[in-house]
Amino acid sequence: TAYKSAVELFAMLCNKYKLDPLKDGVILSHNECGKRGIGSGHVDPEHLWSGLGIGYTMDGFRNDVKKAMSGTPRITSYGESESCFCHISTRSASEYLEW
Repeated sequence: TAYKSAVELFAMLCNKYKLDPLKDGVILSHNECGKRGIGSGHVDPEHLWSGLGIGYTMDGFRNDVKKAMSGTPRITSYGESESCFCHISTRSASEYLEW
């Protein structure tokens, strides 16, 4: 699924750059970026997840990424064409405010 592929991609990136996905500001949705003043007015993916009633949350996504980091993440599905709905950052939230 697109969700599983996103989890695996973010786990691979967090492992590569030695990032903790549970640390504030490491993985943010467009919605969370907008609320911090560092992104546009997009509100995905939360509005999609709630509108579809599938029960995903950004906290759940970050927890899934953390769990996937202990394995060997692989992207297994390339055929799905969904836009990227999260951002990964090597900056802390305070660095964005200074930037």
